[in-house]
Amino acid sequence: MLIVAAPKIDLLGAAWERRAPPQREEFARGNIAVEIVRGPLFAIYDYQWATFFGGSLVVGLLAIPLFQLFGSSLLVLKMVPALFQAAAAACAFGLLDRVASRRAAWIGGLLLALGMPGYSAIGTIAWGVHLELNTFVLAAMWLYATIVDAQGPATKRWLALGLLGGFATWFGYGFTITIATIGVVELVRNRRFLVSRAFPVLLAGFVVGFLPWIVYNVANDFSGLEIYGAGAGEHFSGSATSSIGSRVVLLLTELLPESMGFRDDWFGNGRAVGAVVMVVLLAAAVPGVRALVRRGAVGAPLLVFPALYLVAFLGGDFFETAASWTALPQLRYLCPLHPPLLLVAGIGFDRLARRVPLGRLALGVAAALLALIAAGNAALVDRSNTGSPRAHPRALRLRARRLARRAFRHRP
Repeated sequence: MLIVAAPKIDLLGAAWERRAPPQREEFARGNIAVEIVRGPLFAIYDYQWATFFGGSLVVGLLAIPLFQLFGSSLLVLKMVPALFQAAAAACAFGLLDRVASRRAAWIGGLLLALGMPGYSAIGTIAWGVHLELNTFVLAAMWLYATIVDAQGPATKRWLALGLLGGFATWFGYGFTITIATIGVVELVRNRRFLVSRAFPVLLAGFVVGFLPWIVYNVANDFSGLEIYGAGAGEHFSGSATSSIGSRVVLLLTELLPESMGFRDDWFGNGRAVGAVVMVVLLAAAVPGVRALVRRGAVGAPLLVFPALYLVAFLGGDFFETAASWTALPQLRYLCPLHPPLLLVAGIGFDRLARRVPLGRLALGVAAALLALIAAGNAALVDRSNTGSPRAHPRALRLRARRLARRAFRHRP
């Protein structure tokens, strides 16, 4: 997986300014690492730039060893989300290897490791919450699959899942959908789970993993209870300007195809190519869904998660951010749907490959799809980009420090 993902590092230095330009928040993330190395001015938890997701701090902390090894620049900072993507591909491989087969793991893992061009471009932005959170989601699904397959109580694995869940919820509130997913699946599998011995173990692990959230919010008047200045429930308060039906149509005809990120100047009509890719993936996912249903609770999270995510996304005001998009990063809320779609399609290609009349055709389509995705990623690389961090590392570092210090100075 790392070998496949490695060429995408080139996107960090040459492609991101056109499709996913540097974000103001990234400069704050980089400054966290620089300032902590030089001598922190605040308690470490106060470097959490966004009050409602700890990933804004974690990315800065993970950048510290990279800055010490390679120097402090925006390019080096963007290696952090690249490493998260590599870890996500590894988790995906392990998950499919357990719930399906080794061949499904290779197909699904390769699809995710390459990633749709839009997913790759957005993945170079060091937000510390969007694509990075997918790594925790896939890790939790894999860990839960090992629990279901375990012969025995699996106490240590429940504890590990709780620790992961608590930390990931602090990292980004979007992980609560994964908690709901695993909770629903487990309660269907074991209706007495809440009174079983495993539940207090899971809960204890969650509390320990969630301690960074508790520490930060106790010290900051529980500011993390608001998301963009509003309570979580207010984002689903029914202030939508469009019906659910129209949102579904817009999602399928425009937003999902555009989130694939194929460039018009390479493919003629990027949205049309994205739509074709989406249809192929959905068609391949049909036998994948059947296979997962037969596997029961082991593979159920891959089906329940996208369903719950769509309910939350279509019913909340974050849909408006995507619907009014003018640049690829605004489609970031579509990215959590990419991994389950690609992985279930990978299982589907594997199932189709077992059928004698369709076997070679299915593998041929999977190979062609991988080639198309690779070409889409290659199209992101723009060697004429003189704004690359390779050209101006010092200027970007200085800009990062100025913006980040200003942000910390005016923090509520």
